[in-house]
Amino acid sequence: MIRSGSGMVLLLLMLLTYSARAADAPVAAKDQPPGDLFKELPRFEISVDSEGIASLRFEPRTYAKAQIREGSNVYTNVAIKLKGARGSFRPLGSKSAFTLNFDKFTPDQEFHGLDKFHLNNSVQDPTYFNEIICSQLFLAAGVPTARATHARVLFNGEDTGLYVLKEGYDKRFLKRHFGKADGNLYDGGFLNDINDLLEKDSGDGPSDWSDLDLLVQAANQPDLGERLIAVEKILELDRFISFTAMEMLTCHWDGYTQNHNNYRLYRNPGTGKFVFIPHGMDQMFEDVGFPLIPGDQRGRRGWRQGMLTRQVMAIPEVQRRYVVRMGQLLNDVFTAENVDRIISEAENRVRIRAGREEPRLATYLSGQARYMRQRVTARIQSTRSQYLGLSKMLTPEQK
Repeated sequence: MIRSGSGMVLLLLMLLTYSARAADAPVAAKDQPPGDLFKELPRFEISVDSEGIASLRFEPRTYAKAQIREGSNVYTNVAIKLKGARGSFRPLGSKSAFTLNFDKFTPDQEFHGLDKFHLNNSVQDPTYFNEIICSQLFLAAGVPTARATHARVLFNGEDTGLYVLKEGYDKRFLKRHFGKADGNLYDGGFLNDINDLLEKDSGDGPSDWSDLDLLVQAANQPDLGERLIAVEKILELDRFISFTAMEMLTCHWDGYTQNHNNYRLYRNPGTGKFVFIPHGMDQMFEDVGFPLIPGDQRGRRGWRQGMLTRQVMAIPEVQRRYVVRMGQLLNDVFTAENVDRIISEAENRVRIRAGREEPRLATYLSGQARYMRQRVTARIQSTRSQYLGLSKMLTPEQK
């Protein structure tokens, strides 16, 4: 036991020094409250050793190990790989897009409540706003959708600029939207339809596509009345109608509705029915005159319409529900007020959190915010004009 006064002072100094060092030390992820990541502007410092760099260069789709620093928090043994399809993939060293998986190599490690997410390079969306706007609109329409926000990224000390952080389709995502995560989750891949051999990402259901066969068989029933009954047994039809309407409202020419591309398909264990999840929403609002009717052949796109959309939209009752739901979405979801709020919140996050240190970034994004407001406002005006013609298809009793 230390009895002298000088000894007690020494002990206090040692404790203060330890406390100061502890305050500077990285804090483990498990000690951090989840917070609301999608109301923040996270800044990632990604470090990958020489072995990992070699792996990412020669096997970009294979996970390597990384260390991630966010503020004072350091996450080790994080799985990282490159991502992107034909238009957005960039090799290492040229603003690559990344997938980060926090619990692949370290069980139970998470980042603000997430196991997995993506850092999209937004090379096909210079505004950096499309994913953020559309994710919130689809969610407001009752369609399960990955959340998104802006992020800043440094890779091995090099500032790689602004990214769009997008939530991954992992078990946490599925549990939040469906309560359970053991249903089959399919990846639509590149231009694959539901009657193709879709990749199964997860799920305890059959691995022989027999569950998808049920959906295909229902959609191909020759009698339209029987087709409606069969489809409603295997597809959450009203949700699919909302999904379809939102893809048309937001001009998603490269989605499932118009191009059988960029989608996920989940068989909800609670209902036993399939639900469509939108994906790849980085090229939206390009054509403000984009049609509202699925399969419309105007313009240079739309010739690969999704088989299920084509078969389901041939049913008169579905056409009626579609028009009614479109009107509801135009009144309650796809409005100038909602879009302005979403853009303003994202713009303010960057301006407040990065404006002083990076005024050029904040200025650039403010200019893109103005552009997006103009584009979406023009699109909203077009949709309302088009909807007047659609609504005339309904009798007062049908409305």
